[in-house]
Amino acid sequence: MSKFSNLLRMIILLRSNGKMKISDISRELQVDERMVRKYKKDLELANVYIESTTGSNGGY
Repeated sequence: MSKFSNLLRMIILLRSNGKMKISDISRELQVDERMVRKYKKDLELANVYIESTTGSNGGY
């Protein structure tokens, strides 16, 4: 899929599922975990902020 569609799917996933781990998002989008982190940065550049939590129960 295109980057734009993955960004939109990521927003939809987070809105519908609440907090998700990066590994779960990457599995749903079929991309590397590194790409999920890049997508988060890209969304923040577009003023779409995604809260992240660290630790064993962390996620976006």
